[in-house]
Amino acid sequence: MNSRRKRFLVLCLACLFALTAFTGCGSKESGKTSKGGGSKTAKGGKEQVTLDFLMCWNGASSQFPEDMKNNPISKELAKKTGVTLNVQTITTDEGEKLSTIFGSGEVPDIVNAPYWDTNPGSSGDFIRKAATEGLVLELDPYMDKYPNVKRMMTEGVSESYKKYDLEHPDYNGKHYIIPQQTPRTDADVTQWAYNVWVRQDILKDLSVEPESIDSSEKLYELMKQIKSGGFKDINGKPVITAGTWGNGWNYSDFMRSFSRDTVSDWRNLDGKITHWIFDPMEDKKVLFMRKLVSEGLFDPEAYTQTDTVAKEKIATGRVAVLNGHYPNLRDFMRQTLYKTNPEMKYVPVGPFLDADGKQVTAKESRGRTGSPAIFLSSKCKNPEKALEFIDYINSDEGLKLVTFGIEGVHYNMVDDKPQRTDEWQDKKENDMTAYVNEGLVFGDNFVGADPRKGWWPEKEDPDYEKAKEVTPLEFYDGTNANFIARDYPDRQEYESNTAALDYGKEFMRATFEDTDEGALKILNDYRKKLKDAGLDKFIEYMQKEIPKVKDVRY
Repeated sequence: MNSRRKRFLVLCLACLFALTAFTGCGSKESGKTSKGGGSKTAKGGKEQVTLDFLMCWNGASSQFPEDMKNNPISKELAKKTGVTLNVQTITTDEGEKLSTIFGSGEVPDIVNAPYWDTNPGSSGDFIRKAATEGLVLELDPYMDKYPNVKRMMTEGVSESYKKYDLEHPDYNGKHYIIPQQTPRTDADVTQWAYNVWVRQDILKDLSVEPESIDSSEKLYELMKQIKSGGFKDINGKPVITAGTWGNGWNYSDFMRSFSRDTVSDWRNLDGKITHWIFDPMEDKKVLFMRKLVSEGLFDPEAYTQTDTVAKEKIATGRVAVLNGHYPNLRDFMRQTLYKTNPEMKYVPVGPFLDADGKQVTAKESRGRTGSPAIFLSSKCKNPEKALEFIDYINSDEGLKLVTFGIEGVHYNMVDDKPQRTDEWQDKKENDMTAYVNEGLVFGDNFVGADPRKGWWPEKEDPDYEKAKEVTPLEFYDGTNANFIARDYPDRQEYESNTAALDYGKEFMRATFEDTDEGALKILNDYRKKLKDAGLDKFIEYMQKEIPKVKDVRY
């Protein structure tokens, strides 16, 4: 299970200045714009070029207008920068898609993809390898000309992220990655508000208060009531008691009671440092999800369904208990279920208490330790224009354009701050399809060192504020233990030995076992494989090194 991806999305994804969310990426593509890629000069204007842009996040197509060339924002960007985008989106796995483009050598001009870390087998590792093989453009020769891009590469990122990933030793001092979706200040950090969500009409019918569901076991009891309650979706079909978005995102929300107040892969259990796989809470997670599956309380297709299939279920209110973060839920539901059946609105249950009896919170370091990222192909048709495009979007003028639109059309200045017209504020809240097709969302995918929340606070959304209270944001200082692990001398050998292991698949397989004993055997077999690969030696190293570092966060 990749908890970072589940955040983003995000889940930040899909993800984005409280408009839409990242979700992920895959192999099926769609294109949105005009064809071609040659340059020409408009009358009295900029040299014009069409650049291929790959949004390598699963399900992110909803952030892009149907007509990428003729919407007002794209037209204005073309006027200001000379760039029009030919957008490709995908619907399966990010790493799979990156492997395909790097393997073929056909890398789109600009790519936005996950870069949470450069651990072996990760999307970031694919990008790192491609950069060292000459498939990704080195950015250093251009940086002084594009100050906003340069700022994206330094602000809102932690020193550890810079040291280990953005300035990976294999890069030999060169820079290839532009971090995206990073904050300029703490006030600019996105609070995603991941939660467990239940249809409010079902809660009312069962006389259940959302605040009363503060543990996974109470959620289980609620699920049993829902299953036997005869509830229907808008088409009269029986509800699926609990499910997820595409590829199982984010079923870990259901297991919050078995989580700990941690940010890394390492644990300090009763004074003993160990790896998360040996945490007894992992046994409880496996058994809890097996219970949900075996009792028909969890959609067995959820782990592997595509984003499209998931949304077909969710759009009709067929999934009674859902998960994920608020911006994604809000924006999708406003375009679908809430238009016709607002009484079926999903509300967060909780707050949940974790394994140690503390309220579950969302953890953020001061400066991101991983992020979505933009990189350019070494064969980019016009690197200067690509960087000019990104640089302009991150200027004060460009940020205003991609966030609010065109002055006098989409917004007016009130007390020196942009304020959407009533028409476009209403569309943002109630007609996201029109809002997206106007071009008022896609620009978020190019923003980093983002100052907008501090500059231009969004109109208060009571449902969002409630969701934030249920899972509040908590900043942490200190050194994430994962970065200490990056210096393990035999790390490369260990990760090579474990590269073929996939705990997500083993966890899923365990939850389909007929007995608890069978499920735990799969978990313990996986533990043994890690031990055989050298995990005990790795743990010994961490037990010696962690005490040497001040203020470590597990």
